[in-house]
Amino acid sequence: MGVASSPDLANLYGCFFEDRVGIHSHPDIPFYRRYIDDCLSLVYAKDELSAKHLLENSIVFDNCTIEWSASDSYMTFLDMILFFDKDKTLQWCPYRKPLNHFECIP
Repeated sequence: MGVASSPDLANLYGCFFEDRVGIHSHPDIPFYRRYIDDCLSLVYAKDELSAKHLLENSIVFDNCTIEWSASDSYMTFLDMILFFDKDKTLQWCPYRKPLNHFECIP
């Protein structure tokens, strides 16, 4: 990080491994996207542990550790919270980290 080309190199690196395993065509993973080094996926599974294992076994980047977390009700991703409402419809709302002091770096 810190080099102008870092985001592009990270995206190319991730894309190489994602294409190799065909993650975008997996029948139990209807949605998978990555923003540089942050991954988000919706998974069809019987429980959170099964979903986590599916992703851990499907997506492997050489020399890189991906830490997956799973929930059947809500999940934070970057600056948003994804959740299911009472009708089981996927919704989102903005997320602010607890220690955010709204400081800007000039």
